[in-house]
Amino acid sequence: MRLIKAVLGYLFAAAFFYLILAYVAGFSTGQSIVLALLVAWFARGIENAAAKPARRFSPYYVRVYPKWFEILNDFKLIKNPEEWHAIQNTFEELPSAEYRVLRNGVCFTVVHQSEDFERTLIYSDNWRTFFSEVDFEEEMRPIKIEEREQRLARLFEYYVRFLMKSGDKGYNLGIIVPDWWWDEVKASCPTPLEEDKDYPTGQVKLILATISFREFDLYWEPMERSISFYEKTAKQIRDRRDEQRKKLGWKAVEHPDLSELSIAWPDSIEHKYFNVEHRAI
Repeated sequence: MRLIKAVLGYLFAAAFFYLILAYVAGFSTGQSIVLALLVAWFARGIENAAAKPARRFSPYYVRVYPKWFEILNDFKLIKNPEEWHAIQNTFEELPSAEYRVLRNGVCFTVVHQSEDFERTLIYSDNWRTFFSEVDFEEEMRPIKIEEREQRLARLFEYYVRFLMKSGDKGYNLGIIVPDWWWDEVKASCPTPLEEDKDYPTGQVKLILATISFREFDLYWEPMERSISFYEKTAKQIRDRRDEQRKKLGWKAVEHPDLSELSIAWPDSIEHKYFNVEHRAI
């Protein structure tokens, strides 16, 4: 039935163009027939290309597990392992449903993306709500920095925040701290990938890692699958992904071979300060 409709549509278009060419443009009968068939063929091809997307998107989830002790210790936000253990113990008193980034990390699902990447639908598993882009800032309670205002004799408390935000090349991961504090401690801390100072607020974003967008290219597949895609194109995509992993300081995490149990492991990568896993849903 679909084939019959396509043929009838093509013949109707050819007849329409024939009438224009023969009676409006004044071409001969033979010329009009040939040109009408060619124009109808090209018009049909353009219509099909516009109607059918070239690629299919598969929704996927992403989980980010910061290595909190390494981050807090390297950036002078805790003094020793005992302090970190004490912070972890405080989470035992909180309801399991209460989200804390120091306990739960970050988890979200990319539900939809348009082919031009202009429209994205993100579901935050942590907040159980939808967003149009990855742009998360979470207070790292109870990690805070204190500042005493001598003139007012007041003590100000600032909770350090974790950030995950889409950038030019991928998802940037890092922390947000007061700029005055960073100026005091930066000489004794590792150099972040990027420092983004916000002068009006007196804060600075320290980017510690970037997950390349190439990490997720395999969640786009051609509408018409072929052996060549899996043997050639998919390999090229993985090669580009692996190149970006190496460039940005990530390495693959190997999972045990449990094929007899039919376990579908997620893709897992590891950085000095983060573990990340993702998989199609």
